[in-house]
Formats: sequence, C-alpha cells, structure tokens
Amino acid sequence: MCAYVCGKCVCVHACVCEVLSFSLADGWLEFARLRAEFAPQANGWGSFLPWHRYFLWSVERALRNASWCGVSIPYLEWTVDAGAPESSAAWQANVLGGDGDQHNECVWLHPFQPSSLSGQPQRWSPCLRRRFNASVSLPDAVTMQLITMETDFLKFSARLQAASGLFLLWVGGHMATPFCAYDPAFLSHAAFVDRLWELWQERRAAADVMAGTISTTSSSSSGGLPGPDWYPEKLRFVRLEPFGVSMEDMSSQRLCTIYIPISLGSPCNHTDTRTHHTHAASDQSSHPHMSHTTVVGESEEEERVFDRRGFDAEGYDRSGYDIMGWDRHGFARDNYNRDHVDRQGYDSFGFDRYGFTRANLTSFGLRRNGKLLLPALGNRLMDQLFPDGFNRYGYSPLGLDQRGFDAFGFSREGVDQDGCNFFFSGPHYLRFYFHALLNMSLLPPRTLAHTPRICPPISPLPAHWVNQNWVGVSSDKQEEGWSTLIGVLVEEWANQRPFQQDYNPNVSPVKKNGLWLPLTPDLRFCFAWQWYSGCPFGSALMTCPDLCQSAHCHGQPRAVCRMITCGECHTQWVEPNSGQPIECQDG
Repeated sequence: MCAYVCGKCVCVHACVCEVLSFSLADGWLEFARLRAEFAPQANGWGSFLPWHRYFLWSVERALRNASWCGVSIPYLEWTVDAGAPESSAAWQANVLGGDGDQHNECVWLHPFQPSSLSGQPQRWSPCLRRRFNASVSLPDAVTMQLITMETDFLKFSARLQAASGLFLLWVGGHMATPFCAYDPAFLSHAAFVDRLWELWQERRAAADVMAGTISTTSSSSSGGLPGPDWYPEKLRFVRLEPFGVSMEDMSSQRLCTIYIPISLGSPCNHTDTRTHHTHAASDQSSHPHMSHTTVVGESEEEERVFDRRGFDAEGYDRSGYDIMGWDRHGFARDNYNRDHVDRQGYDSFGFDRYGFTRANLTSFGLRRNGKLLLPALGNRLMDQLFPDGFNRYGYSPLGLDQRGFDAFGFSREGVDQDGCNFFFSGPHYLRFYFHALLNMSLLPPRTLAHTPRICPPISPLPAHWVNQNWVGVSSDKQEEGWSTLIGVLVEEWANQRPFQQDYNPNVSPVKKNGLWLPLTPDLRFCFAWQWYSGCPFGSALMTCPDLCQSAHCHGQPRAVCRMITCGECHTQWVEPNSGQPIECQDG
C-alpha cells in the first residue's frame, strides 16, 4: 500500500493513522450513503473517474478535519497479488482487516474501530461485511498496463470501471453493494483507480508533447485537459453532484495529488528488529469474555486483552496470528513469509539469499569458505558454470554480481544501490513488482499484449453487476449504451492476451544446470517474470548452442563475440574494453 496525498504537495509513506471521529461506523455510513445516493453519476458515462477523484479529495479532507494527525489515504495496488489476492498484506488485521465471518460476513476486528475502556474495540453497527470470492479471477498488472495505453478516454474509463467492478466483487460484502464506501478498503481501491487515471494522463501528455500537438507548458498548466480526446467536450462543464464542481473546475483547481510508486514510499532505512515475540501463558480475567496475557518482547512487557474469540484489540490471537493466518511481521503459521522465506532467512528449499544451505553448501558443492566439497570433480564443474568468474545469470559462486549485490539487490553490508536497507529482509516481491512495471512501461502495446497470462482467464462481469451499476441509471442514450460498451470491452480483454495453459511453474530454485536462483513470484503476479535472465520483459532466456565458436567478425580482429539468448539465439560483437556493440564488415 502506497501513499495517496491530497492537499499538500508532499510525498509521505503510507501509514495507518487513528481517525478519532470517523472510526465509528456513523462516519463511514455517511460516506457510504453519499456514494450510494449519487451512484448514477459515480458510475456514469464519462463521470466515473472525475466523480471518484473529487470524492476521495472530499473524504480525505473530512478525515483530516476529524483527526489529530495528517491523514493520507493509501492506494491499494491489488494487482501485486492478482494471483493470490487473499494472501495480500493489505488484509492483515493491522492494515485493512481480513475476510468476514463465514456465517454472517462480519469483519469483527479491523483497525478502524476505536478502543473502549476495556481495551477492546467498539464494534461497528452495522458490522463491516466482506466475503472474499475465490471464483473471481482478477486482472493482473499487464492487463492494467494495457488499459492505461488506451488512447480514447471513454474506452479507457470503461475498461478501468470493469476492472474496478471485478475487484469489488472479489472482496464481496459491502464492497459488492451500492454501499461499497462503507468499507474503508474502498477508499484505497478508488485511490488506485485514480492513480491509473493519473498515469494515463501523464502518458497522453507525453505522447502529445512528442507529437507537437501541445507544449510542455500547456500540458502542465491546463490540468491535463487540452483536447476533447482527453475528456468528452460535452461533459467538461457538467457539474458533479453533490460536489457542485465540473471537470473544468477540477483541472484549474489542481487538487495537488501525488502518488508514490510502490516500494518507493518506504523509509530508506529500517532500524527495528524483525524478530517474532514469544508469548507467556495467559491469566484469566474477571471479565466473562476477556482474558489477559502478558506478552514478553525483547525488552519490555505489555498486557494484552483477548476477546471470547481469542483475539486482542489489534486482531491477533495468543500465538500472534490474525484471522488470515499472518503475524505482525508478515510470517504465516508455517513460519514462511510471502517471499516463502523463513524467519532465519532460508527459503522453503533450505537456501539463504546467497544460495547456501544451512550446512553452508551451495547446490554445486561449494562451501561458504570458498572450498569445494569434491575438488576433483568440482573444479571442472566450476569452469563450466562460471567461465569468467560469473554464471550465465551474472552471479559469482558466492552469490554476488559484478557490483557486489545479491539476487535481491543488496550488498553484504545489507544496503541496496541507493544505500538503503529497508527491504533487505523483504518483502522482495514488491521490488520485483516495481521493476516489472518499469519494464512494462517501456514496451509498446502490441508487444505487451503477447505476454502470456499464467493464472486462470479474467472473469467476465456477471449480468447482475452490470444491471445494478449501469442499466437504467439515466435516460440518456449514451448512458444506456455504457453497459453494452463495458461488456464488449470485457470480452476484448479476455481475448487480448494468450492464456498459457501449459505453463509449468518453477517448483525448485535449483536449475537444471545445478545453479540456484530465488523463485520469482510468477503465480502471484499472473505472468512469468524473467527477472534473472537479463532479457527484456516477456522474453525468456533460451538454451542455445555456442554460435561464437564458428563466428568471425571481419575487419574487427579485436571484437569479442557474445551470445544473445533472449527469445532467440544469435551472436553480438562488442568492443572488448567498453563492451559496446560494433558492426562487422561483410565477409
């Protein structure tokens, strides 16, 4: 979850802040009633995006006025976990709260409830409801990136609205009703949608500047509305109710919203220890539905009160796990985090971040002290795996690249190339995701559309959802065709990208050649992320014969031959000192 900032042009790290007045259900009910009452405009033709942008800005102002601290709504980039949304860190008890009760869908413990004098949270009435729907298959980051590449605003908005609907249906409960804004998670979801709109506006502005249709000055001063293809001209001055502002007003007002890319909003350095607290035996309280437990940490003792379900005020049980099965530090009951790394830093196959086992051996028989387990056989193997001191993925036998960074981008001192250590212990999948987005943004739509999806195909929007949100909301013929357009676009995205039915996930970090590499979160992302190949996004590293043995570079006797194995097999000649490609003369 990353920061969504209104009102002040500053970048802040996403935080969970106690909002005193609006922690009670009455405050959130007002948000929900407003969203439900004006649903025709909120879901309407062309108004979906600007209506929610101003709604977010208004809600954030209300939250700031009601609290003692500066509140920022974090956006929930749920495509990070498109293949495993139920395991997202967003659903931990101390972030947004988890799934609802299997009997009544109520989320009994979430951080938006104030504490009572007994130390227990005051229940919302009505309760916040969720029912995670595993039958809904969500769009992934590739699909969302393709949506932002759409040049027509109405088609872009329709696709984004359809993707938004699928996420609301997946969460279920209040989110799948007109009262979706009763769930605080709706605000973070709406902020993510708004961020994608901002990215679309930035992309359009850059394209128009390159084409010479607008200047850099006009694109920045006009609020991103230089032409009718950016926003329908006939809707430009239509006022959004109940706010009484138009899209033209919002453009000139400059709401001053800054979105921080995922993982960049975190602090540079992390100084807290991430050890798991131990729990002493519990003492019974005089309260019939409460018990007290003394929790012994590393340097202090604190008393925790548990309700009759066995959870404390933050939603964690006596063993330290929430209803979704995660502890405060992101470890599951099986002792592994979302990177599938345990508390001691070993993956589920027993390798650490440098490729050594608990016995201090690599997969190819090298000891941590640099000596081989079987020198007679090992020396020849080392020459094959590390011909120039580095393997085909660019790592030395000790698990470091030429700059001294491990496979996760950190040095032996525990800092990355920016001198930061915050993500040294993970979660690494967030950094993988960040780099995947960077790579996607450099590709043209046609190339990106060929990236196979390895999760089940994206779900279609059910008819009842279309009827609930778009059919009959207006007498305008354009509005009547809005639901039809959305249905057509949903069918398009189902056929836009190939579904790789024969995908075989990497089940072991040890490759066929004996080299170890951390497993990338392909199934979490729903696309095969060829991170270690050094190839462009979507291009797999091929196994090729050595074509350099019979190749010659005429006219360049000092040229060095390199094999290019990204997607296909061919040679490339480079200058030996600089490594820059050079042209050979025809033989």
